[in-house]
Amino acid sequence: MKKIIAIAAVVLLGVAGVSCRSQQKAAVVEMKTEFDANVVWKLVAMRGRDVTYAEGQKLVTAQFNPESHILSGCSGCNQYFANYKNDDKGHLTVGEMNGTKMACPVPFMKMERSYMPLLQKVNGYRLTEQNLELLQDGEVVLLFDRMEPDPAAQPDKAPADDSPKK
Repeated sequence: MKKIIAIAAVVLLGVAGVSCRSQQKAAVVEMKTEFDANVVWKLVAMRGRDVTYAEGQKLVTAQFNPESHILSGCSGCNQYFANYKNDDKGHLTVGEMNGTKMACPVPFMKMERSYMPLLQKVNGYRLTEQNLELLQDGEVVLLFDRMEPDPAAQPDKAPADDSPKK
């Protein structure tokens, strides 16, 4: 009987040791609730897939003005704007979209036709210093990275492919 208790104690201590070792400290990411009017967000993924910009295409961007509650940006072809409402619990609604109606090359228009309906249907967001996730029913549908200003570059266009042609 003492042998069984001793074995049980060793097993319990072993499980406790494994349990303690398997707990890792989670990275602390400060969530924000309010948008900054000076920040422009660049689209990097739609529905979990990385966005690839065509050469010369304008970047898809979003900028939220918390004073006027106007969302504006570029859809890869046209400029857009809409009213929005948000709260400190991560809820977001985007009003009727308006914008320019230019015709663009097919890849640019394809990006716009994919982006705009997703933007119109978002109902939540998660915001950190470097990332913005726009959500539809809790699922990330649009992922943005904070754009860093670069005075030497044209921030609204995808870089040209300067590799030698074969």
